[in-house]
Amino acid sequence: MEDELVLASVHDLTDLTTFMARAATLGCEHVRLSAHGTALVVSVAVITRASLLDTTPTILGVRVFELATESALDRVILVRALSDRLARTELTLPLPPGIPGVSWTGVAPPAGGWHPAGSISEGELARVAQEGIAEVASVSGKGALIVARVRTEVWSRLQIFASSSLLPLVAGSPRDVSSVEAPAGVALAAFGLGFLAAEAGLLESSDEVRISRAASWTRFTTTRGYVIFR
Repeated sequence: MEDELVLASVHDLTDLTTFMARAATLGCEHVRLSAHGTALVVSVAVITRASLLDTTPTILGVRVFELATESALDRVILVRALSDRLARTELTLPLPPGIPGVSWTGVAPPAGGWHPAGSISEGELARVAQEGIAEVASVSGKGALIVARVRTEVWSRLQIFASSSLLPLVAGSPRDVSSVEAPAGVALAAFGLGFLAAEAGLLESSDEVRISRAASWTRFTTTRGYVIFR
């Protein structure tokens, strides 16, 4: 008999359906479902390593949904399998057996211990994402190997973002500004998974993305989800 999860509302069902559709568009094959009580943490890998010797960063997109009943399930399944079940438009989701050996699920980001590391504007992420998408599109039709190589190069490329400090300020002191280094794939994940607040005029968006760190992981937090990388 299949295990199942029961979503709390139609809103959760609709949002999870959209999240999986966006993940599939970005080429994500697997999704990790981690339930903690009534919180369902849903993670996909937008960029991941092809082998142990690969230096490509691991970049995850994460959203949290609400369950109607408590669960302690932790399972990796195919994105298309979850999408098929969501297409039934029922709050109860029967789940297939888990898929073992998916490399990026071997080490999960920490649940706690995150420390503020600054913030950047959503517009900065949108700009980097759109420039990268245009660069990858420029080699479309030149062969799968070339496209794959350019895609990896573009989204692994380190970007320097101007970061406003989140540390408490002394009254009257100027705002401390430093920089945050992150792969361009972080912007792709935030943009492609719909984590940026506006769908139009993104380059002018001034909404802030909060940045925090824990161990070897860095997390970009928007009002719609999380992008986590190492």
